Amino acid sequence: TWTQDNGYLNGNWYWMSTIIGVSNQTINILRTTMPAGAAKNTGIAEIRMVRAFAYYMMMDNYGNVPLDTLYGDFTPKTNTPRAQVFDFVEKEIQACIPFLSEANDVSQYGRPNKWTAYALLAKMYLNAEVYTGTKRYDDCIAACDKVIASGKYSIEPRASYLQMFYPNNGPQMKEFIFAIPYNP
Repeated sequence: TWTQDNGYLNGNWYWMSTIIGVSNQTINILRTTMPAGAAKNTGIAEIRMVRAFAYYMMMDNYGNVPLDTLYGDFTPKTNTPRAQVFDFVEKEIQACIPFLSEANDVSQYGRPNKWTAYALLAKMYLNAEVYTGTKRYDDCIAACDKVIASGKYSIEPRASYLQMFYPNNGPQMKEFIFAIPYNP
């Protein structure tokens, strides 16, 4: 019963489309202006992960969505089937993993790392049957096992659980796999 006039639907679409557009622009700028090296590879991989996250959210919420990875091409894009968007996001994440940091500390807070990538893959694989028609539960388990085996995350104990929702939460919280910092 939701229509295009629903504020949540429009706001969600606008937010994710903006993330994708800004990511495309940033990737283009970094590729053309940043000197070659590990910092460039990591920076571009992090931005590609943010874009992949936005495409995952669009695919999950809307199904078939326009797939656009080029900056400066303003021609309208037709919707890409959900299964193809899934394939794009999966390949994008897998391509980024070798360049992402393994750190989970203040230096990496608010930035995607390898464990963010595996967690996003796990979310995709958990619902792959809905997105593509093919079950991927074993892939989901393998991705979860990588996050668990990292030893960098844990469920917050009852005593500190509510602190995850405090304004001064941050990298000290070991349950956050990917946090998006906001200015209070």
